[in-house]
Amino acid sequence: MIPQSPERDVLSHSTVQEVLSFKRDIHMYIDVGKDDSISTALKLMLEGDVLSLPVYEESGGKRKYVDLVTIEDIRNHIISWDGLDDEIKHQELGGKSRGPTVLEEPVSNIVSKPHSKPPVISINSSLDELLALFSECRRHRVLVNMSEGDESPPVSLTQSDLLRFLNHNNHKFGAYFDLAVSEIAKLQGASAIVSDNSSHLATIKIRETALNGFQKLRDLHLGALGILDGDGRLVTELAGTSLRWLTEDKINLLGRPVLAYLFGLNCSISAPYICRKEFTISQVTMGLLRTKARRAWILDSMNRPIGVITLNDLLSVFQTSPQQTVASSRMNIQSYAARTIKNAH
Repeated sequence: MIPQSPERDVLSHSTVQEVLSFKRDIHMYIDVGKDDSISTALKLMLEGDVLSLPVYEESGGKRKYVDLVTIEDIRNHIISWDGLDDEIKHQELGGKSRGPTVLEEPVSNIVSKPHSKPPVISINSSLDELLALFSECRRHRVLVNMSEGDESPPVSLTQSDLLRFLNHNNHKFGAYFDLAVSEIAKLQGASAIVSDNSSHLATIKIRETALNGFQKLRDLHLGALGILDGDGRLVTELAGTSLRWLTEDKINLLGRPVLAYLFGLNCSISAPYICRKEFTISQVTMGLLRTKARRAWILDSMNRPIGVITLNDLLSVFQTSPQQTVASSRMNIQSYAARTIKNAH
């Protein structure tokens, strides 16, 4: 049982409604038709700077919202397309698309297949329950049950929305925000494990193809890979966001080295948000919210990645008491030191 603390007491008595009131613009107004093409969905995501879209079907001149399609759903559908390798080779030889490509398929081909349905939470649920749902589903967005019917645009909350709310009320959660990155890095269930090298991290070398990278993201259920140069330094990251620039005549770029893929799409390549393990949770949170990033890469003095902290990792901190977090970290550090001394002998 999680020990109760003043901070956790606030979380158990605050509700989803409070986060929605703070967010204000709560509906997902950018949507896509079930019969629209995947290419159209990607363009809408790019124009709206979003990574998921409500899917509707029309009947009698009215829209009925039936599902949610994410960039991860589209990514998995594209790289699983039977004709992908042939299309890549054909376009690389200078030929135009030989026929309808995967991007011309309707969105219904994605939502009709088994895929991860968006989790739903009640507007009256506590923030404790919302934190638990984000941790369990490991999705960036959850839908909120507003009892408005399926003809209204869905209402949703993202991990960023919740973190922004917590940060706005940081005077209530100071004990969490004052923690150092190194103190949460070894929390059970967190991916933010800091070590002396990048061998434990999911990365890709600059000579590997973008397709290999997306397949690794799918298989590991991750949102991004660090792209490393020949010396192991972090160059940028590969994430599903880049697929929003993909068009029918550029499918061949998936078969090229990852940097050639990114440059070939002329997509926005922003520097990844980086931090040091001495940073506090407050500093990392402010940086992620300011840059709209979903993860912070922890670098050593040689700019080599030694860890990564995702939004999910940050939110997982709030599921334990601050005192428990520090105690857990100290136990991990002492255990690591004991193993190091034993191995030295």
